[in-house]
Amino acid sequence: MSDFRKGRVDRHRDEGIYVPPIEGDRKEKEPYRQLPPGEKKILSATFFSYLKKLFNVFSGSRELGGRIVDRMAIVDRLRALQQLLARLQSEDLSQSTAFASDLSDLFGETLEDLAIVTIMERKELKKSSGMRQLVEAIKRYPKSEDEHPLGFYLMEHAGKDWIPFPFIDQLASLYKDHQENPSKSTLHQWDQLFEEVVKNLKGLNLFKDQ
Repeated sequence: MSDFRKGRVDRHRDEGIYVPPIEGDRKEKEPYRQLPPGEKKILSATFFSYLKKLFNVFSGSRELGGRIVDRMAIVDRLRALQQLLARLQSEDLSQSTAFASDLSDLFGETLEDLAIVTIMERKELKKSSGMRQLVEAIKRYPKSEDEHPLGFYLMEHAGKDWIPFPFIDQLASLYKDHQENPSKSTLHQWDQLFEEVVKNLKGLNLFKDQ
């Protein structure tokens, strides 16, 4: 396996490895610039419609939020994040840009879901405390004052166009920790938190069922 860390001596650790942009990504942006004014207005209207729906979710009405927020969609996203981290239990994915990108995306979605659940449960915060505990555990790993925690890199979209060296080390450490002591590893503890959070979310009656 090639070592992504070549040349790291001359770089700040947060600089990491830069992933060149995919040509296709640049081409995907071209059609919008070439659209006629009428179609651009349609796309803009769709975007503002989405913003309006998002605003409604954060309105002060529990009843309104209950009709909009899909509980099972939140559970599905949590399960997806849980399954992604579970892959790290058996495979060292610390240098995988695809894994890093997916992890950043799912963690970002989980942060948004936590904000929604917290608002929906603002009168009974204990019901959302498990989800907050899970997010904080991932976000603050590892407990070190020397470098940024895992959550910092995930929120900076690590894997999109860069993989900082500390982030690589953190993922590698999670994998190694689980190999050495699976029943007491950080990944195992997070997995148990996921199960608890999903169970609690399924018990809430503020969301619509599918």
